[in-house]
Amino acid sequence: MTTTQAADGHLLDGSREAGYPLTGAANWLWLAPRVGRSRALVIGEIPPLHKRGLSAHFKQVENVPVASLHYAAPLDSKANHSANLLYEDASVDCVVSTDLVNAWSTSRHSPFRDPRLVAALTELRRLLTPGGVLFLSGPNAKWHRALLRQGVGEWSRFVRSGHTGPSLHLGPACNALARAGFSETRAYFVERSVGDAIVPACRRATMAYERERMPRTNVSLRALWAAGGLYELLYPDAFILAIK
Repeated sequence: MTTTQAADGHLLDGSREAGYPLTGAANWLWLAPRVGRSRALVIGEIPPLHKRGLSAHFKQVENVPVASLHYAAPLDSKANHSANLLYEDASVDCVVSTDLVNAWSTSRHSPFRDPRLVAALTELRRLLTPGGVLFLSGPNAKWHRALLRQGVGEWSRFVRSGHTGPSLHLGPACNALARAGFSETRAYFVERSVGDAIVPACRRATMAYERERMPRTNVSLRALWAAGGLYELLYPDAFILAIK
């Protein structure tokens, strides 16, 4: 069973919400504001299981290649970056991308410094209905940076072979989403080693989660890291919900 962590530190069952079932592949919808059910737009590719999770909630699930946004934000006549997709304003209830960040640039630097990505995020906001949600996920930048710095053991080999592109820097990402016009951003970590547990990206929630987590391996040490403000180094994956 997949669980999530409430802001007050209590573990919650993230497998369902009143009105529709959720699989583990779409349990993040349980954390989002209730949005319409008409259309979800996927930027890039997502695994079939994740797409089935979306299909359980939305009547239409459509795909747009990352290339439609990647480097598709040229300078306009006023030297501003802009990007356009062939969708009407407020025509999509939810936008989902698990590889936009990783596919945006071959550089290891945060792509959120690129004005073209901010333009792309602004375009995605245009498509969303009022209160609509953008789900943006990727490898947690600080976790991967810490592992590469250690440079030892199986984890180091995993990082070097499995991830070469940009990671999700939560702070710069939230700032870029705010510049793109989103009214609210909510950041979360994902602990895949214990059944895709979802933990809000804040000190209080991570401390509570680490005190209760199962299995009980290195719980005391991890809880101390969370208490000491090093919670961003504990989780390999992260995602952001950006609300229009």
